[in-house]
Amino acid sequence: MEQVVFLIALTSFLLALIFLGVNIIRVGFMPALSIRTRLSQLALVFMGVYVIFLIAFLVMIN
Repeated sequence: MEQVVFLIALTSFLLALIFLGVNIIRVGFMPALSIRTRLSQLALVFMGVYVIFLIAFLVMIN
């Protein structure tokens, strides 16, 4: 079960980095860091999922 939670956490982190990178390429560095674009919002959601599942993983292994 811990492996599944860890895999979900890493996948969401990877997707967040991909969305952020694509957004930086599309609109530039400073506008990409705002929350106005759809890709920035998706990256923020996936970072939130990453944090939740990482905390769940840390709780499960203790």
